[in-house]
Amino acid sequence: MKLFKLFSNRISLYRLFLFLASLCLLVFLVLNRKKINYIVFPFVIGLLISYILNPLVVFITKKGIERPIAVILIYFILIGSVIIGLVYIIPVILIEVNVLIDTIPLYTRKAQTLFNEFRNEYRTSLPQGFKEVLDTNIEHIESFLLKQLQNTTNITIGLFSNLSSFILGPVIGFYILKDIDKIKNTAKYLKEPYKEKIIWLLKTIDATLGRYIRSQLIICVIVTFLTTVALYIIGVDFAILIGIVAGVANIIPYF
Repeated sequence: MKLFKLFSNRISLYRLFLFLASLCLLVFLVLNRKKINYIVFPFVIGLLISYILNPLVVFITKKGIERPIAVILIYFILIGSVIIGLVYIIPVILIEVNVLIDTIPLYTRKAQTLFNEFRNEYRTSLPQGFKEVLDTNIEHIESFLLKQLQNTTNITIGLFSNLSSFILGPVIGFYILKDIDKIKNTAKYLKEPYKEKIIWLLKTIDATLGRYIRSQLIICVIVTFLTTVALYIIGVDFAILIGIVAGVANIIPYF
């Protein structure tokens, strides 16, 4: 009887329906997470591009240029910069990568020699308990390095497999930048009394997240440039590669 009364209540039925629908949606997302990632990833890239470039678009539109033309102009400049990078910078990076690949066996042999010398030295001078502890930790380090190398390889392969996403991302970012005013105008369909609060919250998130992403990318560029220049001055090999890795690794903890 109580169960019948519970289900006869419209509010209870509505809450039950929302719970079951949310549960089904959650199960669907978990089961299809890989496919969903392929769909969502280009939109994430497009949003990031729109966050980064929107201040430039706003600056140009204040000069009296229409927004679509401003977006096209910025994309034209970016494409030109990418072409310049491909012509002048990419060949240098490829040369360094080829040299690094050729010298990896040499570095590996040197590392093995140093490692063997260290192991032979501490085996004759340390107590048995310390030797066992060191051997165990060395095995852990070896397995950790192998695992990280495998993860790096998998990530690299994954980036190439998601090449279509990196192509679609800028296209989506272009349309977001072009129609961002129309997207913002959809807020007028929100109902009171939450309309003003939601609009304020979205504006705050937009401003804060946009500044955060742009500042981190600027820091990444600065770190890459300064690291590369410093390594070139002191004569370190693979300066550009190390500089790029340093710049990218600098923003990973923040994101």
